[in-house]
Amino acid sequence: MKLSENERNAIVEYRIDKSERALNEAIDCQKLKHYSLAADRLYFSLYHIASAMLINNDGFNPKRRAGVLSILNLKYRRHELLSSEETDIYCQMFRLHKKIDEEDFVIISKREIDFYLPQVIKLHKKLKSMIIIRLTINKNIALNN
Repeated sequence: MKLSENERNAIVEYRIDKSERALNEAIDCQKLKHYSLAADRLYFSLYHIASAMLINNDGFNPKRRAGVLSILNLKYRRHELLSSEETDIYCQMFRLHKKIDEEDFVIISKREIDFYLPQVIKLHKKLKSMIIIRLTINKNIALNN
């Protein structure tokens, strides 16, 4: 189903907000020493901001979480819009999320969260900036019409 410009903008803005809430929740969980939950929230912060970017920039609304990862690698990494290090962080968080969700006896350490948190924050900011550029252009076009 094709989304109207207003519908797309509403979904994109909602997912940006959702990603920022997840990032803040990850930071809160880290402070409370809930490291598995922090890792999970870090993944979802990236998932929601990346899916917002794909909807906004490409009109692509992934039905599966693995679809986001595939498009980031196929389009954004391949065309050097994201570095291999950036897509690797997304991939690592995806795998960590799956591991926490699907395996028994998985314990996430403070060291792991301390390692991933600054990298996720940096990637989140970059993905968000890629969305904002397009959203701003779309809104300016709509205002001029």
